Amino acid sequence: MPISDVNPPTAEMGLLRNLGWGDNSDELGEAATKRRELLHIIAGLGATALTPSSEDLRQYFDVNPLVDTQTLNDWERACGSHLQALVTRPADVVHQDLDVDLRTVLLRAKMMADQFGPDHARTRDMARVVSAMSTLNANVLTRLGRHVEAERWWRTARQMADASDDLHLALGVRSTEAGHMLSAGESDAAAILDLIHTAAPIVARSPNSYGAALMELALAKTLSRLGRHGEAIATLERVSDQLATGRLEVTIMPRYWANQQLTYARAVVFSAAGKEAQFLDAQDQILAGNRDYQYPIIARLHAALCIVVCGGVEEGARNAAEVLADVPSTYRTHMIDRAGRMVIRAVPIDRQTRPEVRDLRSMLAIEA
Repeated sequence: MPISDVNPPTAEMGLLRNLGWGDNSDELGEAATKRRELLHIIAGLGATALTPSSEDLRQYFDVNPLVDTQTLNDWERACGSHLQALVTRPADVVHQDLDVDLRTVLLRAKMMADQFGPDHARTRDMARVVSAMSTLNANVLTRLGRHVEAERWWRTARQMADASDDLHLALGVRSTEAGHMLSAGESDAAAILDLIHTAAPIVARSPNSYGAALMELALAKTLSRLGRHGEAIATLERVSDQLATGRLEVTIMPRYWANQQLTYARAVVFSAAGKEAQFLDAQDQILAGNRDYQYPIIARLHAALCIVVCGGVEEGARNAAEVLADVPSTYRTHMIDRAGRMVIRAVPIDRQTRPEVRDLRSMLAIEA
């Protein structure tokens, strides 16, 4: 018999009353509704399981709190915790944990908009949190190679950043989206350039900001992918002083936007251009100080790329294979694999059959 068909004993009803839904006459109707909602959710869960798990019920109360005590600072700390997980733990594990909070903040944001309207400060604050968590979700989906889903979440991150009226966040989201589109290799450079150019009106509102400089870095990496190495290097030089002296104005999840952005862009641009000395300087900084486990690995693969570009095909392919062999399978993101594939693409056609190149192809499951 379904749980919903059974009248709970008096003792159980007493327990429900003790959950904090008092018997104050002014709140009696709301309390009864709350009790019915809880019984309904338990009944629904009981259709698929004998007893709902504590996690099922915890998630229910996340969305339907008895007393909403979570502050904006609580949600910002949650973003920081998910960011820490993103840079230290396997992507599939991070995605599972992040999804729970993401569902909650999406519902909370809708409730805020319905209650206060889209222009209220509290609504904009929740939009900022949703944008930050959506960015993390798009990031982790890119690492997992789930590109269509990632694209949707990048779009949500952009829309919510715009709704928050935080233009620095709006620029930060767009710059990291462009960078991940490049690293994933699933979008052509022309589409990424279009994304960068459509951000021009936002850049115009704060042309000397850190966010504007991040968009310049995205441009430099995109020009590099197009083989326009001189322009890419000139763009880096133009923005270097601005980043060195600029103030980071994004208020939520600042460690995400400030994680060696210039240094990593230098590594990308100089390795593709075959500028060994400049690349090695950038690589040393990444290996010494980047907090995200995948970027030191990618930097080592860019070192192999630089060797290939400079003519050392066998050495570069061999080094790339050694780097990949050292990465545990649970930490080998799609972005790491794409960096390995860049080494393959840089090998001239007449040397693609070299044994070292064939070995690297095999490791990356690329058919000849």
